[in-house]
Amino acid sequence: MTVLVWLLLLFCFELSAADRFVKSVSCPAGQVIIVAEGELEPRSIGSYSIRLYGAPSNGMPADDFLHGLIRPRNGTIRAILFADLDGDDQKEAIVTHRNVGTGSFLSADAFKITGEKLKPFRSFSNLPRDTDPIKELKH
Repeated sequence: MTVLVWLLLLFCFELSAADRFVKSVSCPAGQVIIVAEGELEPRSIGSYSIRLYGAPSNGMPADDFLHGLIRPRNGTIRAILFADLDGDDQKEAIVTHRNVGTGSFLSADAFKITGEKLKPFRSFSNLPRDTDPIKELKH
């Protein structure tokens, strides 16, 4: 009986780990950003990490860690976008997440990439699901 319970728990953990958002994207300036939902957390709430790496070398996109942040999230991560939000000709990294409750509200966090660091820039939360995150963050 105990073995069966452990196997069931392991199976449930593997399913949730496989569904966890983990994505790597190239920045306009050549660096790499990796965004991942927090390990062992529910998909619907918890935290996420955003990590900045230098330009890939020798085919290894994550071998030059520069900076990272852990941020709270209420919902699941949906996308990583880039847009110039303040007209300075530098694109900010944007992480969008959607609430899993009634309404599927949209939230987004924008980060400036300054040198070798990520700096929180602007954010919004709990807006209607059809909100354009880039337009909203430009305000």
